[in-house]
Amino acid sequence: MGRLFGYLVAVGLLLLPTVAMAAASSDEHAAVASSDEYASVLSSDEYAAEDSSDELAVEDTSDATAPKEISVMVGFFAKHVDQSDDPNEDLNMVVVSYDNYVVSRYINTWDDTTYFGGKRFSTNKYAFFSNRNFFFQGSLYAGLLYGYGNNAAINIKGIAPAMFPTIGVGYQNTSLEMAYVPTPSGGVFLSFFRYSF
Repeated sequence: MGRLFGYLVAVGLLLLPTVAMAAASSDEHAAVASSDEYASVLSSDEYAAEDSSDELAVEDTSDATAPKEISVMVGFFAKHVDQSDDPNEDLNMVVVSYDNYVVSRYINTWDDTTYFGGKRFSTNKYAFFSNRNFFFQGSLYAGLLYGYGNNAAINIKGIAPAMFPTIGVGYQNTSLEMAYVPTPSGGVFLSFFRYSF
């Protein structure tokens, strides 16, 4: 019995380093696995950070889940590059927009009532530095005009295509947009006051 006990103790002493090494190895594998999981978590966070838009982006215009925006604009300034024909610069412009679909009425260069219908394509709103209430945004309006008659370069039964870019600066729900409309006589600069609901 004493000899059997001594044999078991000897075998146990011989196996002890092997068991310890196996335990250390499994701990090491667990540590590597957890560090790999940690690395994958970090990398997915990094990818999420990269996938998100700029830090300064206030609003993502491509977000389909965002509520539909309703806005009203008033055009209050127009300046024609070519003043030789004494153009009308009193727009009396009113614009209504829903989900970036736009309808407007204004008085054009030749004092004719004109209507515009189209769509507004815009960039994200980007904050000025750390103040996220102040932002700037670029937009492009594209659609059809009615009211220019033969004064439009392209005229199909009184309807003409139109496209013009704007850049806007704003505070919360209000913004001021400046536009340039190219024309054969040098173009027109416009400005709009915009309020979004």
